[in-house]
Amino acid sequence: RCLPVDPSVIYNVIICLLLNFYHFYYLIKHRNVTAELLRVIQRLNLKEQWTDLSLHFTTLCTLRSTISGTHAQNHFRSIGGLEILLDGLGLPSNKFSVSKHSSISRDERGEILLLQLLYLEILSEAVFGNVNNLEFLCENGLVHKFANSISWPAFMIQESHRQKDTTKTLLALNSISGPVHFLKITEWNDYSLKLSIALCSFILPSNVVKCCSDETAINQISASIPSAYQEQSVRWMIRVLLTVFLCIKACACESELPSHIKILAKTIQIYTIRTFRRVLVSAPALLTAFREEGVWDLIFSEDCFYVGSSVEDIQFHIGTENQNDNVRNNRTATDSQSSYRTDVNILQVEAISFLEFAATLNENTYNLPECSALVDALEHCVSDAVVASILLKCFRVILQLATEQTLDSFISLDAITRVLKVACLQAQGLRNSRNLPRPEITIDRDGSRTENIEMTSPEDRTDHTLTCLKLGVNLLKDYVTISSDGRILVLHNAECIECLFNLFEEESLRKLVLEQVLALFRLPPSSARDHAAKLHLCSKYLENFTQANENEKVNSELLIDLLVSMREIIMMDRMYYQNLFRNEGCFLHIISLLNGTFNEATGERLVLNVLETLTLLLEGNNASKAAFRVLVGVGYQTLQSLLLDYYKMLPSERLLDALLNMLVDGKFEINEKTTIKNEDVVVLLLNILQKVCSLAHRDVITIL
Repeated sequence: RCLPVDPSVIYNVIICLLLNFYHFYYLIKHRNVTAELLRVIQRLNLKEQWTDLSLHFTTLCTLRSTISGTHAQNHFRSIGGLEILLDGLGLPSNKFSVSKHSSISRDERGEILLLQLLYLEILSEAVFGNVNNLEFLCENGLVHKFANSISWPAFMIQESHRQKDTTKTLLALNSISGPVHFLKITEWNDYSLKLSIALCSFILPSNVVKCCSDETAINQISASIPSAYQEQSVRWMIRVLLTVFLCIKACACESELPSHIKILAKTIQIYTIRTFRRVLVSAPALLTAFREEGVWDLIFSEDCFYVGSSVEDIQFHIGTENQNDNVRNNRTATDSQSSYRTDVNILQVEAISFLEFAATLNENTYNLPECSALVDALEHCVSDAVVASILLKCFRVILQLATEQTLDSFISLDAITRVLKVACLQAQGLRNSRNLPRPEITIDRDGSRTENIEMTSPEDRTDHTLTCLKLGVNLLKDYVTISSDGRILVLHNAECIECLFNLFEEESLRKLVLEQVLALFRLPPSSARDHAAKLHLCSKYLENFTQANENEKVNSELLIDLLVSMREIIMMDRMYYQNLFRNEGCFLHIISLLNGTFNEATGERLVLNVLETLTLLLEGNNASKAAFRVLVGVGYQTLQSLLLDYYKMLPSERLLDALLNMLVDGKFEINEKTTIKNEDVVVLLLNILQKVCSLAHRDVITIL
């Protein structure tokens, strides 16, 4: 009577006493208690002010104790419990709107988020293992409602950020950079982790989601979950995530996602990927359900996999690295997670690892969807050599562990061609970057000066790109080695041949590429199609001479390598390749090499290699000799002029030896009886000697 008492306090005390009474009375009259608790929660959800948070928590905790077992779950659904929890999960805007939340204390805001998590956990317990209850959440409109309900804090914060930007109000200090101005970064990370665990607990128990890495224990727990529920929960979860990310894209008008949304989205994604993997460990048959719901479209999408690395990735990595398990199949595999680098988004590594695991399951007899997602991701990451390298390593692991299925997928997807096209784009980018200046200061349009700060040095980027290029060529090597028809398929693929010779321009790849090209030449032509493919191969090979000779600075070493390899090719089947190269105009390509600017150190080596290659092309082949005579004239007049121009009328002994070899279609031995087999070389040799003698005679007259 003496002290003023707030009626709401008395009301809360009475309700708490009643709840304690109901908790004991539950053993006698469980169903009525559950219904009464739901009525209390409904009234609390309708209140306009957040003055009863403690009562709300107490009521929910008591309600939680009444939901145990299938019968209790079914009764809970029948009396509308799922609808009430779903309503409480998503807070209406009139109770916690942007315009009102500023009057709520910081502690209360944290409690409101905890209240949302409690709603989510209770809803999970009311649904887990019960197909009928889960089907309720799968009904039309409820998936979208659920997705919005778990995302409202992030969207509310985003809206608050926009309003503050409009009014130019400074954000509070000691917070995440961006709109999360009422929670510290550790608090928001903690909320994101708890929300992700609660969300994944619809599929597996929360203790498994958190940290369980014992495969046997996971299998035992999964075996106790009805298979129909497992499949339905996976399908439902993928639909929820697709809706959540669509909402995120719709609410984020900026090109870059706000920090708080990025942290929340990536945390949810990483936990769901790990949960999906645990499900596949114990129930590989569910891979079909994953595919049908578009799991790879979800994971390898703009909203997930391709979100670039940022400071949020580092924060997330710190928050979850101790919980990162290695759920593996009972096989020896090179998991992509071993390739983790600090400059790679941890989410990308987890996604690649999950795909690799799914593609190599023993029960997976058809991994085309996984290989397709991998190739698409590789094409999308062409500018990120580090991630592309991990994708290529993943491809090699899949090819090694699931060879038969992967070879079929490679053919269906034309995967090798697409991999080589990516490598060509990277090689072109590498060449362009070498030719571009790297100014430290950039002048913007408004005249301001901006300092360029790069996370990685040009040297590091070059190293990453070269590593990626070699991995791409090695994947080709693995493919043609493992597949009995792989090399012939590459030979018949004009785009593959084009890519190989484009990569030949990169010096660090030249040896690897040339090895594959020579292997293609070694294939015996067994059909008209093979012959046509070999003809195209010869044509592309000869184009390299022209390209190398057209550069401002002639690469003599490259030309010499091409000539040496060409002789190796001809020796595989001399008459066959003499005719092929002749039909593709090899003489014009080769003789043109003598009409350029020579490097003093390698000039004569190039000339001698040209003559040695011409000798082999003409050896014992009258048709080739006739074609060469038509090109350079009787007595090889054009060749004579080019040689004398280079040697300044003073041919060396090595040149004369090379011409003598051409004279006899092989190796000239002075001590053995030899036969002249190329009459045009007689004229060429005599004319060169005559020019030399005439020059010497004039020099003598001049001296006298």
